[in-house]
Amino acid sequence: MSRVSQIMHIVINTKSRRMVIPEAACRKLYAVVVGLMKEKRCFVYRVNGIGNHLHLLVDIHATVRLDELVRHLKQNSSLWMRRSGLFPDFECWGREYFAVSVSPTARESVMRYISNQKSHHLCKPFEEELKEIISLANMEWDDRLLT
Repeated sequence: MSRVSQIMHIVINTKSRRMVIPEAACRKLYAVVVGLMKEKRCFVYRVNGIGNHLHLLVDIHATVRLDELVRHLKQNSSLWMRRSGLFPDFECWGREYFAVSVSPTARESVMRYISNQKSHHLCKPFEEELKEIISLANMEWDDRLLT
C-alpha cells in the first residue's frame, strides 16, 4: 500500500492585505477552513493568523493538487465569509498565495510558529514576515505575492 506525506505551509492574504478578519470571528473561520480541507481529504495540523492573512500547515492528500486545494479554500471560505455577516469589510482573498513543503521533522516547529502569529505580528508586519519566509525557502521575492 502506498504512503504519501505532503506537508505544506500555506499562507493566504486578504485583498490588498486589508485588516478585515475580526479576531472575534477567527475561531469560526478556522473551523470552516478545517472543514474545507477535510472535504479534500487533507489533514490540518494548524491554522492561525491575524486580520489580513492566514497560515495553514496541512498534509495534502496524494490525489489533490496544491493549486486546486488553495482555489477550493479561497472560493468557499470567501463565500462563507461574505454570507456569514461576521466579516463586513471582507472583499476577497488576494490573488496569489505562498506554499512551501515542510519535512516531518520540522512539523512541530512550524506548528509553534503558526500558533504564535498574534504575538509575532506585534513587532513584525506581514510583508516583512512573508519576505523572510520566502528567503528561507530559497525563493525569489515577487511583489505580486502581496495582491
